[in-house]
Amino acid sequence: MLGRFGMDAGSLLGIEIAPPSIRLVQLHRRKGAWHVRAWALEPLPAGAMLDGWIADPEVVGQALKRALQRSGSRCRQAAVALPAARAISKLMTLPTGLSDAEVAAQVRDAAEQFIPFDLEDTALDYRVLEPPAGDAVSVQVAVAACHRGLLDVLEGTFEVAGLSARVLEVDSHALQRATTDDAAALQIDADLSHEASSLTVACGLAMRGVRLNLLPWRERRHQLCIRRFQAGCAGVVLLAAVATGVVDYHFRGVLQEQALSQAALKQGGGQREPEALLHELRQLEGLQAGRYFAVDLLEQVERAMPDGLYLTALSQEPTALRLAGMAQSASAVAQLAGSLSSSPLISSAELQQLSAVEEGHAFELVAALKVAP
Repeated sequence: MLGRFGMDAGSLLGIEIAPPSIRLVQLHRRKGAWHVRAWALEPLPAGAMLDGWIADPEVVGQALKRALQRSGSRCRQAAVALPAARAISKLMTLPTGLSDAEVAAQVRDAAEQFIPFDLEDTALDYRVLEPPAGDAVSVQVAVAACHRGLLDVLEGTFEVAGLSARVLEVDSHALQRATTDDAAALQIDADLSHEASSLTVACGLAMRGVRLNLLPWRERRHQLCIRRFQAGCAGVVLLAAVATGVVDYHFRGVLQEQALSQAALKQGGGQREPEALLHELRQLEGLQAGRYFAVDLLEQVERAMPDGLYLTALSQEPTALRLAGMAQSASAVAQLAGSLSSSPLISSAELQQLSAVEEGHAFELVAALKVAP
């Protein structure tokens, strides 16, 4: 394998497993068009499939391994077709302005009405479509679902073949991507022209694009966010402990200096000016307050953090606190900013940067402190 920085970086094999054969395609894009980099057709043994899906993971996995070897591709990650007969597709209409969590909740509630098996046994994905021109009150949501048992069979098959399934997409959706008028042109070499029609779905799978993925990517991303959030909380606690130790060490040092000064004063029989004593008293009071400020501030940050959000950086400036992290949705970032603004130690929290990335939304916030440490 060439790895993430090689020629195959970022690409997916498009694989359709449907009688009478396995169709495997790898594409690459050049000059605005898709070109076939690798391909293979491998016959499926009799009895390997049942009702359009895998009946024998071992036999199909071995056939898939042969197809991969025949293609010569070094890519090991794939997008796989699910027969439309094995999937449930639905188009829902929802009001605009819903948060990601609200959309997910409404999709789940509606799914209970049209899915014939328990939701716990269901693999489901959805996508909010662009609203039609002139419609400002509603949006359409495309929903796809299948039984989770199909995913278990697929996982066993790909384990035999030495591949990793990253996407499971309904075959009709992949076909639409490969044949729609506004899709990038697919250039088929002359030696492939007689096989072009049988490879169309596999080509659609291999093309990049927004898709409904029936593999549990949302759950994996949610678990990843939880682990990172827990790691972030541990980092906050550690930072608080370090900050407390540093302030405490400095505070004890000043107290020791004061004790030595008082001892020297008594030994010398002299007296100190009231202004000097008052200055030292204020200095001690300031240190006492600063001793706990960092801990209190970090506790306020921890309380303000909503579910589905974790920090990647945290730094304190003279009059502000700068936070950076990842969130599942923009609404989670807004919730964090609002909670910080209501903190007794923070006067306001302003969003400096918010960008959508593969894992969610990367953000940077600056919280102005009411009291300097």
